[in-house]
Parts: sequence; structure tokens; C-alpha cells
Amino acid sequence: MSDVVDSENCEDYEVLLFENHTSLVQKIKQNFESALKDSIQSIIISVSGQQSSDIFHIIVGGKYCNQQWFEEGKECKLLKLGAKEWQPGKVRIKVTLEFCPDELEEVEFQEEEKIDEMDKVAKSLDDIRQKLNQETK
Repeated sequence: MSDVVDSENCEDYEVLLFENHTSLVQKIKQNFESALKDSIQSIIISVSGQQSSDIFHIIVGGKYCNQQWFEEGKECKLLKLGAKEWQPGKVRIKVTLEFCPDELEEVEFQEEEKIDEMDKVAKSLDDIRQKLNQETK
């Protein structure tokens, strides 16, 4: 299982109940990941050629999920390991768009250079103070 789909407040081995259908959290995550990967080509085409409202429509209006999953959440119950009863709640899907800059290493290098320059300036100031202290004695 990749890290494309993550879960909060529930573990892979716990069970979700939707009306009269149960499923492991892990299985639901696998199904969502598969659906995302199946739909990604149409999403990318929409991003590159159309407006963003069309992207949302493809994801939400597609075969796999309706808008309720993304907004208020889908009513369900969770059975946690060791619990004596089902915990009622909702499952909601959140999609994260992650930006990974190419120049991260260069920025870190520039920051290190600035720190080195500040150290040199501080040493120069220390040298000047020492000379002044020696002259005043």
C-alpha cells in the first residue's frame, strides 16, 4: 500500500459500517486509491485544458464518489479494536495537493552561506573589540 491515501482517527485494521455493509478501513483506502489512479488522466486533462470548476466536477461527479463524501461526510459507524460497541460518526474525503519545490537544496545552501557570512562579520567585530580593549588599557 502506498502513501497516496492516508486516514485520520482510525486504523487500517478497524472496521467501518455503512448502513448494512462493513469494510476494513484498509480496504476502503485501497479502493479510494484505485479510483483516484483510474481517474487521474481525466483530472490532469482538465487541469491542463479547462477551468478549475471542471476539475471538481470530475472528481465529485464521477463514478466513484458523490459530493457528500467531500463536504459533510458519509454517515457510518466505526468499530475500534477492543471496543464493546460501534462509534457513530462520518467519513469525509480530503484531497491534498502537495507542492515539492525543485530548488530546496539551493535555498538551504544559500541559508548556510548567510550564516557563514554572519559568523565572519561577528568574528571581525570581536577582533575590533579586542583591539579597542587593548588600546584602552
